[in-house]
Amino acid sequence: MKRILTILCLLATLTAQAQNADERIGTLISGSRWFDLERELKVTPADSVNPMLYKMATALTHHYFNRPDSACIVLEDLLNNYPEALGDNTLSMAMLMGVNLARTDRYAEAAGLIQDICSQLAAQGVDSTQTGNAEADSIVTALPPVIGMPVMLRMQEVQLDFEHRQFIIPTTPSPNPLSESNLLRTDGDNLRIATTDEDGQPLLLHFDTGGYSTTLLPYWYERNQAGVQADGTPDSLRVAGVGGVSITRSYRLPYKEFRLGNGTTVLDSVMVDTGIDLHTGVTQTVQYLNGAEDGTIGLDILENFKMVILNLEEMYIEAIPY
Repeated sequence: MKRILTILCLLATLTAQAQNADERIGTLISGSRWFDLERELKVTPADSVNPMLYKMATALTHHYFNRPDSACIVLEDLLNNYPEALGDNTLSMAMLMGVNLARTDRYAEAAGLIQDICSQLAAQGVDSTQTGNAEADSIVTALPPVIGMPVMLRMQEVQLDFEHRQFIIPTTPSPNPLSESNLLRTDGDNLRIATTDEDGQPLLLHFDTGGYSTTLLPYWYERNQAGVQADGTPDSLRVAGVGGVSITRSYRLPYKEFRLGNGTTVLDSVMVDTGIDLHTGVTQTVQYLNGAEDGTIGLDILENFKMVILNLEEMYIEAIPY
């Protein structure tokens, strides 16, 4: 939901009177740094921030950390009491309200709100969202709905017991053993994990149990290009999906350590996608996951642990070693 992040004009109206807290929070929102924003709000007094900006930041953290009830309360306040201050962001906040109404099963209210938004968009000449690929669009419309996140959200917590090969749904969700949330729910209802590598460098990974192999993406490669070219072996990576097939230049790293909650594991082979087309040498302009994440975490990491706990109530993932 790119429009949520378009607050540059909004921030410009605040700069003349902005305090340091306003600037910090505005920068975190503009950079989609949701984990950092959550931490910042915990240590920043509400009265030290522009009221509208503070409520917007609070609503966004509620949204991304799967607290839709709280998000609806703050968004309703924001939309009702700060329409002039929101300006062009009113539509984005209304759309966010609709998403969170649906997440709390208030579908009739969500439908009415989304219909109003669609009417506004239509009046502005905005068409429905598509992939831009006619063949892909025709396939997408024919695909049946897939049950995934809705069911998992109802479960609140799932435990992947690799030692006994069991999938456990506990009666009572486990308390968070970490000091903070390390799991985020994206606008596309995907899960993003905040973790680190062997050097303590932060990583944002897409949680993809549909794939076996963990892959580091162009967003990570751009920041670590020299080390990858020095330590990795040139290779190629083939990715197939609804939109077609792409083959990119890649490197295979012989060693990479990952931390998952309190657990750590080492993979002895990790692919790094450069995002450069194998045949043309041209960097892809449209990247997987919109280039917002460092990689995808696959089952090759998860199965190295005795148990992995995925908790969608307190938004954390924990890995328990053998």
